[in-house]
Amino acid sequence: MSASSDRNLLFGILAVQMDFIRKEDLIGAMQAWVLAKDQSLAAHLVAAGALKKEHRELLEPLVDAHIRQHDNDPQRSLASVGSIGSLRDQLNHAGDAQLEASLAHVGGGRLDDDSADPYVTITVGAETSHGKRFQILRPHAEGGLGRIHVARDQELGREVALKEIKPDRADDPDSRRRFTREAEITGGLEHPGIVPVYGLGTFPDGRPFYAMRFIRGRSLKEAIDKYHRVRQSDEAAPSSTERNLRLRRLLQSLIDVCEAIDYAHSRGVLHRDLKPGNIMLGRYGETLVVDWGLAKATGNLQAADDQTLGSSSTASVAMPAEGPLIPSTFGNSEPTAVGSAVGTPAFMSPEQAEGRLDLLGPATDVFSLGATLYQILTGRPPYAGENIMRQASLAKFAPPRSVRRDIPRALEAVCLRAMAAAPADRYGSAGELSRDLEQFLADEPVGARRETVGERLWRLARKHRAWVAAGMYSAMVIFAILAAALALVVRANQRAAQALLKVDGLTDELDRVAQDLAAERLSGREASDRMQSPLKQIDTTVSEASTTLIGPPNLIGD
Repeated sequence: MSASSDRNLLFGILAVQMDFIRKEDLIGAMQAWVLAKDQSLAAHLVAAGALKKEHRELLEPLVDAHIRQHDNDPQRSLASVGSIGSLRDQLNHAGDAQLEASLAHVGGGRLDDDSADPYVTITVGAETSHGKRFQILRPHAEGGLGRIHVARDQELGREVALKEIKPDRADDPDSRRRFTREAEITGGLEHPGIVPVYGLGTFPDGRPFYAMRFIRGRSLKEAIDKYHRVRQSDEAAPSSTERNLRLRRLLQSLIDVCEAIDYAHSRGVLHRDLKPGNIMLGRYGETLVVDWGLAKATGNLQAADDQTLGSSSTASVAMPAEGPLIPSTFGNSEPTAVGSAVGTPAFMSPEQAEGRLDLLGPATDVFSLGATLYQILTGRPPYAGENIMRQASLAKFAPPRSVRRDIPRALEAVCLRAMAAAPADRYGSAGELSRDLEQFLADEPVGARRETVGERLWRLARKHRAWVAAGMYSAMVIFAILAAALALVVRANQRAAQALLKVDGLTDELDRVAQDLAAERLSGREASDRMQSPLKQIDTTVSEASTTLIGPPNLIGD
């Protein structure tokens, strides 16, 4: 039974770490398991509605593989998952000996050994009625400068993402300045497309941290990878309509990003590291730009675009632009010097790759937005393989349609303009790029490409399908009438030609009768009687032929 307890606990810990369930769900299900051990913890979680069946199906073989990886010893598997912080004490309250024995193996420590986990009871932030505001729960992600934990906001009872500077970087003045700048810039940009910051503070040892929204979802990169993976799969391939809908969702997410970046530029802030991995998609349609660690506040405002404020000039006047965002570190030396590349190489503009920090501006972010569009369209970054930095410095990449022939020419033109080598040749703002993408989604011509006459006619036909269908139907009806009338005329002419041939025959016969009469030297009356019959036949035939020729044309007009 001990092995069963070990496996159940391992299942629950992995489910929490993978965000399939909440910590509270595990505690409740474990208490239910203590009372009814004939069912597995997974069954209790599914029965309580805390765990989806498909997630259980994913986790069961993962737990088995984890145990096999550790010589089929569940206790060694538990020891490898690391400490579970305050969750250990909460599970211990269940009062079950088997569960306590299993908990003793987690992280390789004893129940009362908190030294292995510095975050067991750490709470930070301002004082609330519950103590310190933020209680750190578990690690979530790690980067070069900082690391992110999932924490509980005890003031508002919600989970947040708490980012701290790494201890080994905390004593470096430039690193601390950069971390603080990131927190202040992210917190100062109040826009639906930018992750909100809830608080800024320091640990007892003086290291800075800031708390922000914990986004439950996936990155744009993951969404792009899935779109192209499903597209290329032979199994359950989506219809063309479904593929178009998925592409439109990705493009709409990029439009949201463009608008968020356009707002940041209006406050004098450059992101400088835009890429699909730094764009998060929430579960309910949210699109959020994250990781402003390389952002720079220039102190210069970009002129507000009237088209982004509204078509009414009155609205533009009534909405004054916000002032420049100036963090407390503004004016201090940059953590990178001229000649140093800033950003992610696969999405860099030429001026970034060359280290021309003095040339970086809104057009630099526009290039990275174009590079993100490139990956949406092709499924890969614009630069790959060897010498990426040189490719980036020359803006040397394969045109999108050379990678995928089914990419619309208008979207390729938008992408190429955004990724022009010279900043002056790109879109003047992220807002302009956003509007061209909106034009495409609305089936309107984009500013980056002039339509051909054929394309314009085809687009108009798509937009006015009802009128085009009615016109085609009318044309078909008229054609059918003309075809029927022509058939009548042809048949009438055939009958007339036959009548004329008959008249010719009767005329010949009349000549023979006249010759016979002359030879017999008949009187005038007798000759008239002999010729009467052929003459009547000729008269009747000519009358019929005349009616045949004149009648049918009147059916369709003179």
